[in-house]
Order: sequence, then C-alpha cells, then structure tokens
Amino acid sequence: MARSETARLETARQRLTALAAKRVMTDGMAYVQDKRLDLDHLQQRLGDVTGAVLGRHRQKFAALAASLDAMSPLAVLGRGYAVARDEQGKILKSWRETAPGSRVSVTLGEGGFTAVVDKPYTKEEQP
Repeated sequence: MARSETARLETARQRLTALAAKRVMTDGMAYVQDKRLDLDHLQQRLGDVTGAVLGRHRQKFAALAASLDAMSPLAVLGRGYAVARDEQGKILKSWRETAPGSRVSVTLGEGGFTAVVDKPYTKEEQP
C-alpha cells in the first residue's frame, strides 16, 4: 500500500513539474497569446473554406443562369424564331387560328411587325 501511494505521489509530482514548466506558468500572457494564435489560425481556415464554398456556389449559379438564359423565349427568338399573336394577343400555334384578312402581330428577336394574313397554309403547302 505504501509503494502504491509512493508511486501515485511520484506520478503527481511529475505531472506538477511538467505543468510548472509550461510557458503559461512562467509567462502570464502566454495563454492569451496562444489562444489568440489559435483564433487567428481558425479565422484563416474559416476564410479559406468560406471562399471555396462561395466560389463553388458562384460557379453553380453561373451555370444555372446560362442554362436559364438558353431556355429564355428571348434567346429562342434571337436564334431566328418568331412568335405570332392574334389581335387579342393570344399566341398562334396553328394556321387554323388565322383567316384571310386577319391581322397578326409578329415578335422577332429584335423588334417585330404586324401583318395581314393573305392565305393560311399547312406545313405541306408551305411555299
């Protein structure tokens, strides 16, 4: 039992000696300085991670914006397509929705015009 207590005391003495030798015990501001360095390191890491995440989100946003722009009706019109509307503004989807003499408004990629239908025709009859 005495040997056990002696061993325990020796372990505690070694631990006390190790703690007393630490810089924080010899320099009162050492603990604060160490923690400040830890904080600076963590702030740097947080900035790096935030920048990387933000960069990935910007790339994803740019890709989605480009995809959305490609599907935009204005982009389609810019590629040479047009939108025809009747006098009430309803989009015409078939030649059957027109009649000779009816007015249509045609929107192009840049501007548009109005026209009077001369003769509606099917795909097969297209001039």
